[in-house]
Amino acid sequence: MKLRLILPLLLSTAVSAQADTWSKDPIKLVVPYSPGGITDILARSAGDMLSVSLGVPIIYEYKPGNAGLVGANFVAKSNPDGRTLLFASNSLVTATLTAKTPFDPFIDLVPISLLTKSPGAIVVDKNLPINNFDDFIRFAQKNPGKINYATSGIGSITHLAMEKAQQEGNFTMTHVPYKGQSDAWKDFLGGRLDAVVDTPAGIEKYLTHKNVKVLAFTAAQRLEYMPNVQTLAESKIKGFEAYGGFLVLAPKGTPDKIVNELSEKLSEIVNSSSFRSKFNSLGMISVGSTPNQAQVFLKTEYETWKKVADKIH
Repeated sequence: MKLRLILPLLLSTAVSAQADTWSKDPIKLVVPYSPGGITDILARSAGDMLSVSLGVPIIYEYKPGNAGLVGANFVAKSNPDGRTLLFASNSLVTATLTAKTPFDPFIDLVPISLLTKSPGAIVVDKNLPINNFDDFIRFAQKNPGKINYATSGIGSITHLAMEKAQQEGNFTMTHVPYKGQSDAWKDFLGGRLDAVVDTPAGIEKYLTHKNVKVLAFTAAQRLEYMPNVQTLAESKIKGFEAYGGFLVLAPKGTPDKIVNELSEKLSEIVNSSSFRSKFNSLGMISVGSTPNQAQVFLKTEYETWKKVADKIH
């Protein structure tokens, strides 16, 4: 009889604890780039599934600028109650290598989970006399500084990846930074840019445009997604690889209970069949890390790309 009374009480207490952690107040998920790019698409896909899992509304707020640092600074200064989160890439730390910031991403933000990783995709104008990346290098060497290429900002992972390619391939181009990939694509499709650097998933909706030629991926091996497209590692830049990582972070001081619960739920989401079927076929790699693993990833990325940033004039 006592057991019958205790079990409902324990269940009621557990439900009450869940409700105390996640009231119906909305969560604000800050996307630090312009709407329409791959970061936005990933944020909305993961965020919508998280909203269902928690039973809490999620509001998306866009704060683009400075390779994602504007939005990151906003979140770093927000109340650490789990109601304001940042959906960012590893550009969060690489951008600090080329710009002064009013916050320290390793101190003022708490990683919740590394959700996915993706190689970069280099797209060029079909009118250029280029068929592979070695052609690209030769053309750039004959026309130093004349090829202009777009990324999501100075210090972004796409920017530093192309800087590394130039350093190792001994050629120069002109970098054109944008607040987000969607803005860069508008100018590229309008004929005002020679190249744009994105992700395989990010280029998907532009593939049918007459000016688009997918030149190479920054993966270690060719992708099943587009097996006829070479990697930079197959060019004269042997062994080259670069990956973007997409993460969710919270302000410093966010309770461990909230961080850990969000981490577990996000891991379940990105490894679910519905999420994987949507993104893994486009070159995305589902991860769903712990908070500690996400922190290690960011620190490793910082040290890796610092060597490249230190060589930029």
